[in-house]
Parts: sequence; C-alpha cells; structure tokens
Amino acid sequence: MKIGVVVFSFLVLFQLFSIKGICQESKVHRFGLLSGPEKRWVIRHPFVSVKTKSITDTATRESIRLSTLGFLDTYDNGGTQDAFRHVYWMALLSSEIGPKKARLLGLAHEKGNEKEYDQLKLEEGEIPDFISTQMDLWNNDIGIDIGAKFEKKEFGIIKEIVLQKIKNGNCRILKRNKEGFFMKCSGELLKDNDWKKLWFNERCLVESNSQY
Repeated sequence: MKIGVVVFSFLVLFQLFSIKGICQESKVHRFGLLSGPEKRWVIRHPFVSVKTKSITDTATRESIRLSTLGFLDTYDNGGTQDAFRHVYWMALLSSEIGPKKARLLGLAHEKGNEKEYDQLKLEEGEIPDFISTQMDLWNNDIGIDIGAKFEKKEFGIIKEIVLQKIKNGNCRILKRNKEGFFMKCSGELLKDNDWKKLWFNERCLVESNSQY
C-alpha cells in the first residue's frame, strides 16, 4: 500500500472515531449501514463526512416537524415530506460543502438505492425503485441550486425557499389518490403487485403542488 493511501485511510478512520458524544461502536455501526457508493464518498471526503451527518439529521428532523405542523404531508416516501427532506438536505449541503461534493453524495445515495433494490432492502418503508430515484434526483438538483446561492448557516432562509418551491410545484412527488394509494399517470389506481418489488413500474411523477 502506498504511503498516500495509508495516510488517507488514517484520516478517514480518525474522522469516524473522533466525533464527540458518539461511542466508537456507534460510529462503526453507522458507517456499516451506508451503501457501498456512500462509503466510497465518505472515504474520498473524510473532512466533511462528519458535517454531512449533522446536516442529514437536521433535514430529517425538520421534514418530520413540518409534517407534524401540517406544512407537509405525512408521506415520508413519495410525498411532500420526502421531497422537502431531499431538497433541504441538498440545499444545506450545497451551502456548507459546495455544490459539487453535495451532488456527488446525492448520486452515491441513489446508486445505493439501486443496490438496496437488488437486495430488497427498505428505504423509508418501501423498496426503492426507478421512479423514486428519479424523484430524488430531480429534488436533489433543486436543492443544490438553492444552496449554491446562499452563505453557510442561512438555514432559515433556505428552509423558506424550499417550502416555496414545493408550494409552487417546482419539486416532484408521486401521484396518489385521496386515500394515499399510488396511481398511474393515466389516473388509474395502482395495485401493490403492479409496482412493489419492480424496479421499473407505472408509478407517476407529478408536480409537488398536485392535489391528492
């Protein structure tokens, strides 16, 4: 192993084992839960990996809080809560670590989703598929563009812009009926066996201000 690789590996391990308030076992477990593409991103960006974990937690907590307050729906998979989480996550990352690194992490996450599909692993309660990946990538791009325009720590301003983007229909969600069941673009109801466990299926992307 070359010296540069040894030093680089040491830096990654240092980051993993030096986060205040978190035991070593917890850090190892957390790293182990990442997909292969996400682990590679962490290894390539050891100095910002700790910051991204904090931002990820912030975006998740805020999406749940806003859903509880009624600003977003209650669907953490395919709804406005899901869309907000991705847009806000990427906006904060883009602002904090730069658009390029944020985009690469977003792509790594979605590549991980395809691997999770192959292994039939759940993400937000469902097995990921092609259309949910396209939704995430669209929303990630919206967030990256927002974050690139703001200085670090302007979380409040960024949050309001993200909510407005969702309200204006700039983001994407999956089409549902009033009962919360997924629908085809034609408006026909989708049965579970029409889409579950199928990477390519007939779930439909619509604008984020679409009515259920």
